[in-house]
Amino acid sequence: MRIDQAEIDSWIQPLTGKKGDRWPEQRTFRALLRSGELHRFASDAHVLVGRSASDPDAHLITTTALLEDELAADELKFIKELLASWSPPTVWLAWLQRDTRMQRLHPELLRSSGLSKVTRKKIRGWAISVGVKLDDLKALIRG
Repeated sequence: MRIDQAEIDSWIQPLTGKKGDRWPEQRTFRALLRSGELHRFASDAHVLVGRSASDPDAHLITTTALLEDELAADELKFIKELLASWSPPTVWLAWLQRDTRMQRLHPELLRSSGLSKVTRKKIRGWAISVGVKLDDLKALIRG
C-alpha cells in the first residue's frame, strides 16, 4: 500500500525543526519524503519501497535487524511486482549510516532475506546520514 503523505509528514515533522527543511544531500530520504512515493507491504513490513518524482531509480529502505527477520513470501512478491512495474534503472538499498553492521553484512543479508531475488538488477548499497534514530525509522517501516 502507498503510504499517505500525511503519515510521512507527521513522522518527519519533529525532525524538521532540528534539521530545517533542507536535509543534507541525501537523495533517498529527501526525495522520497518530500516529492516521491513510499510503499509499505503491511503494518508489519520489513522494507519500504519508494521512488522520487524526479528520479527513476527505486529505493528500498530497511535496517539490519529487519532484514535479519525472515521476509514473508508475500512481502517479497509485493516488492518484486512494484519494482517490475516501475522498471528502475538502479535499485538502491538504503539504511542509516549508524546501522554499522549493514555495510559489512549487506551481501549476506540480501541473500538470506530473499531481497536478492526481487530484481535481476544488482541492488546497490546506500547509507543515509540524517538525524533520524534507528527506532524511528523502524517505526515508519513497520507502520
